[in-house]
Amino acid sequence: MKTEPWIYGLAKQMLGEDALLDEDKCGIQLRDYLEDIETFANLANGSIQSRQVVALALVHFLDRKTLIKKITQMEKDIDRLKGLED
Repeated sequence: MKTEPWIYGLAKQMLGEDALLDEDKCGIQLRDYLEDIETFANLANGSIQSRQVVALALVHFLDRKTLIKKITQMEKDIDRLKGLED
């Protein structure tokens, strides 16, 4: 079995395990996001070993998730309003 990357283990500690279970796919999306960050670090012959970097990644990930929800809701509202005009 593949061991969990340090970056993801630390993110889970920062958020708390329960926070990842609150929403569908959040844990998977976060893992994929953090793995992408680690992949780019590896391309530069490095690795993410900083709590600050993980914290910034979490802030960005959570902000992005919130914005996507708002955009999705706005699109639904627009579609609903378009239906009222017809």
